[in-house]
Amino acid sequence: MIPSSAKDIGGQRKLVYLLLGLLAALIICVVLMAAVPPVSRDALTHHLAVPKLYLQHGGIHEIPDLKYAYYPMNLDLLYLLALYFKNDILPKYIHFTFALFTGLLLYRYLNQRIDRRYALFGVLSFLSVPVIVKLSITVYVDLGLIFFSTAALLFFFKWLDSECDLKHLLIAAVFCGLALGTKYNGLLVLLLLALFTPYAYMRLHSADQAAGVKALGYSAVFVLTALLVFSPWMIRNYVWTNNPLFPLYDAFFNPDAPYHAIPLKPFVERRLIYHESWLQIALVPIRIFFQGQDNNPQYFDGQLNPFLLLLPLFAFGREANDRPNNMLERQLLAAFAILYILYAFFTRDMRVRYIAPALPALVLLAMYGLRNLFALAAKIGQDSARWAARALISATLIGMILLNSHYIYEQFQHVGPWRYIIGKVDRDAYIQKYRPEYASLQYINNHLADDARLLALFIGRRSYYCDREMVFGIELLKDIVQTAASAMEIRDAMARSGFTHVIVGRRLYEKWQRDTFNAEERSRLDDFWQAHTVLIHRQAGYELYRLEKKTA
Repeated sequence: MIPSSAKDIGGQRKLVYLLLGLLAALIICVVLMAAVPPVSRDALTHHLAVPKLYLQHGGIHEIPDLKYAYYPMNLDLLYLLALYFKNDILPKYIHFTFALFTGLLLYRYLNQRIDRRYALFGVLSFLSVPVIVKLSITVYVDLGLIFFSTAALLFFFKWLDSECDLKHLLIAAVFCGLALGTKYNGLLVLLLLALFTPYAYMRLHSADQAAGVKALGYSAVFVLTALLVFSPWMIRNYVWTNNPLFPLYDAFFNPDAPYHAIPLKPFVERRLIYHESWLQIALVPIRIFFQGQDNNPQYFDGQLNPFLLLLPLFAFGREANDRPNNMLERQLLAAFAILYILYAFFTRDMRVRYIAPALPALVLLAMYGLRNLFALAAKIGQDSARWAARALISATLIGMILLNSHYIYEQFQHVGPWRYIIGKVDRDAYIQKYRPEYASLQYINNHLADDARLLALFIGRRSYYCDREMVFGIELLKDIVQTAASAMEIRDAMARSGFTHVIVGRRLYEKWQRDTFNAEERSRLDDFWQAHTVLIHRQAGYELYRLEKKTA
């Protein structure tokens, strides 16, 4: 599909046009799929919900009930601007723009290192990876993290190419700081690049007796610059919580804070919950490329493409026209991707989007591997064997595109944007299809007083579509029930907390009640529902109750 050397200029031009056409088709598909109201979980619990609360309050303020409100929010502030103009679809396009920016970075790098055809195919490969498509049509922040971390890595390479001109290292550090300010996962980007800096400098300046001191100095400059860019979020959290990285490492910064159970290691969790063998668990970093499924935590809640694992294996052959630092760059790309994936594996139950910043590095390595495979095929002496090798490689690339295309088709069917775009389905009906609690939230907005305060139980913390104050209080209700002596005391405790209504997801609530309370507590709680609440709305498994007012 992409020959290593082609004499037919017309054929090369047709290939470029084909790749440009595929890119245009992909972008159009994403634009259409993003043109529907937001229904993804993190958008409704965090990336839109928190900016909406800031707008209602008139500025950034502490929201103790939402740990998400303590996360860095570089992209969320951009979403806030869109919400200010009453547009919650625009944030999807803001998010997708960062994928396009990343594509431009990949294009420029590959066009300089290899040629335009590989550059275009690399961009197409990246933008069509299933998890990137999924992120491109949702209001998350991962694409911002991917762009900033990729920019930091590629400007780090520029620093190496420029005989360690400090300017490029500072630019890389600024992008790393922006990555930190987008998502805490950027801390790993900071760690890796801080380690790469002295290693790479000493590789290139081994004859310099002072290389070690200079290398550590450059690394310190990089870290301090990145932290300076990130510092507004650290200062905010330190003022609010005495922990600049809250909620991370809170036991260190606040040893006297209430104890929180230490979560199980992710591989132990997979063993207990999914009953996987130790071999299956050990192979998770490889399985994510083959077994991913959307909305299935056991299979990593997202999809990749197996060729992102296979093609990089061929990336390390040296070509005569390679730049002096090309091999070092490829080694660092591989180290970045491998270490990022392993960190996610050892610290969290694996989700494909957790390793998303490693994908541009894998795409770049895949294009190097592709170039090397075609170069090897060109060296085969027998014409028929050479033709067969090239045909096999081309078939591999077609398979790679088809796998991604099949996912895009399935995603298009799932999102179903056409009926909404042409007006056959209105906004409320579209949201209700994907978020069954939406009807209850609309009832709240239309019928409850502005000062209503709701206790929310088992609605997934999805508060964005509710315009009344909502507290997610599963643990609060548990404490009230276990300390109260009667149903009336439960009612009184809730009244003292200012609650006027309760919204509950009935199916999950019933299971939680059975698993949490003993028979006496369950009886007391049932009495509370019967004697001190009034059901005022029920739809799609969600119920809204009005609390009986506390008597004098």
